[in-house]
Amino acid sequence: MTESIHLTIIELLEIWKKARIPTQRIDSGERQLKKLYEGYQLLKKNRTKSLESCRVKEQSFNNDLQKLFDIAPKDVMEIMTNDMLRIINS
Repeated sequence: MTESIHLTIIELLEIWKKARIPTQRIDSGERQLKKLYEGYQLLKKNRTKSLESCRVKEQSFNNDLQKLFDIAPKDVMEIMTNDMLRIINS
C-alpha cells in the first residue's frame, strides 16, 4: 500500500508541476492520502450500522474526498507570482 500511495502522489505532483502550481512536499501528500485510505477502511467496517455517528463520519469522509487532490500549500496564492496567475487564467 505504501508504494502505491507514493506512486500516486508522484504522478499527481507531475500534473500540478505541468500546471505550474506550487505543491506540498511528497511526504505531506502521502500522509494526506494514507489518512483518507484509513478512514475509508473504517467506514467499510461500520457501513451496516445505523448509528448517527457512522452517518456523520461518512459525511466527513465525503467532504475530505472532495479535497483528495488538493495538494497545494495553504499559502499557495501568496507563493504564486503574477506571471503564474496570468498563465493559469489564460
